[in-house]
Amino acid sequence: MAASPALAVIGHNSQNAEPTPFEVSRDRIEEIYGEAKHWLTGEPITSQEEADAVSKLLDMIGEEIKTAEQRRRDENKPFDEGKAEVQARYGKLIGETKSVTGRAILVRDACRKALTPWREKVEAERQAAAEAARKAAADAKSDADFAFDVTRSDDIEGRERAEELAAQAKAAEAAAKKASKQTATGLRAVTRAEVTDYRAFLRWIAENRPEALRGMLDTFAQTLCAQRVRGVSGLAFHDERVAR
Repeated sequence: MAASPALAVIGHNSQNAEPTPFEVSRDRIEEIYGEAKHWLTGEPITSQEEADAVSKLLDMIGEEIKTAEQRRRDENKPFDEGKAEVQARYGKLIGETKSVTGRAILVRDACRKALTPWREKVEAERQAAAEAARKAAADAKSDADFAFDVTRSDDIEGRERAEELAAQAKAAEAAAKKASKQTATGLRAVTRAEVTDYRAFLRWIAENRPEALRGMLDTFAQTLCAQRVRGVSGLAFHDERVAR
């Protein structure tokens, strides 16, 4: 490690213009960063003097981190307050949370609730009509096929009647296809998931989607560590010492 005389006077600012709080923190941290490069070269500490110098750097940068964090909060405060005020105003209109339901959401949900039974009734009628059309088409085709089977090829009137029935069957089939393609206006299919057995669901995730659990488990492991919970299966706790 190489010593530097700048450590004793670090923080001197010769700028004439009044700096902003951010610029003060930036300059201070840059000065400490520059000084740290003189001491932290990758070589081990070999003397008390070096240890004292690095300890001083650690204290100084710790104070600057706390100061910069406070300055960041102070600078963010007007924006946070402004954002909160905007959120509150719009929340009364379009909020959709556990604590706030905006007027527009109330109207939308009430409209949906009122319309859903009617639209379900219309859809049921549509499906019934489509089924009736499919049955009519099948019956018409059956009649046409039967007419061809029971008439001779030299029976002109019989064949004409069979051809008429075949044309009617074709038209009925087209109508049935059209009816089956129609959809009820304003209804959409949705799928909602409900956990009915948390243990079974967790086992399924562990067996089929283990990567989805890793981040959550890592975070919860740190929570248990902070709460000083020990003796947890599959979890190891490592006691380490770090400089303060």
